[in-house]
Amino acid sequence: MRAQLAKILDVATLENVSVGVVPWFAAVSTLPLHGFALYDQSAVTVETFSNEFLLEDEHEVAIYRQTFAAFREVGLFGERMRELVSQIAQDYDDWPNRS
Repeated sequence: MRAQLAKILDVATLENVSVGVVPWFAAVSTLPLHGFALYDQSAVTVETFSNEFLLEDEHEVAIYRQTFAAFREVGLFGERMRELVSQIAQDYDDWPNRS
């Protein structure tokens, strides 16, 4: 997990990348039951345990755009995101030392 968190911080430094993190304490309007990726606002790949689907129907893509917008609204970006990810990494480092 520590290496994954470090990679998030590393990728966030790229000029063409925007990384946001939704903190556990954020109130969200929906929780997706699977992973998805938006492509140029016109297509979505949906990942399930057993398959991956490409959705291009305008109505279906709109649902995922709305879901993504809801997460973006409560997500942390920039310095606030880096602080949160760094704190989570520190929590993992401290985990074995907890009584």
